Order: sequence, then C-alpha cells, then structure tokens
Amino acid sequence: MRTLNIFEGFLSGDPRGFNLIYLVCQEPLINFALCLVTRRDAAEDAVSDAFALLWQKRGTFESELHIKRFLRKVILNKCRT
Repeated sequence: MRTLNIFEGFLSGDPRGFNLIYLVCQEPLINFALCLVTRRDAAEDAVSDAFALLWQKRGTFESELHIKRFLRKVILNKCRT
C-alpha cells in the first residue's frame, strides 16, 4: 500500500488507516524522539502519547503533512518536559 493511501484511509475515518500510520511511522518517530531524550522507553512513551492524541483529534486533520507535523510537535513537547 502506498503511503498516500495510508494517510487517506485515516483522514476518511478508517481505523485501519490509523493502524497503518502507526506501523509505518512508529520507528522513525522513536528515532526522532531519541534525538531529544536518551532513554528509549521515554522516546517510546512520547510516541505512544502522540498517537493517542492523534486518535483523539482524528477529525481535525486535513492532510498527511498536517498529521506528520502534529506527531512531531507532540513528541517534541513531550520530550521537553
């Protein structure tokens, strides 16, 4: 499945789209978080929190870019606290 379709599925409200985004983006986001914190468990927690918030706000996103920016911003904020 192409990445674009993964995000389109989520944007259309398909829970499978959310699961696919998680599978595709989880490890790259953990690596991003590891640039901000030293412990992997803290990075994984920040990513999990970001995805939980993504699901809660699922009706507010307009594009793949919006989703990616949101996830990175949440992770950045979680790792700074």
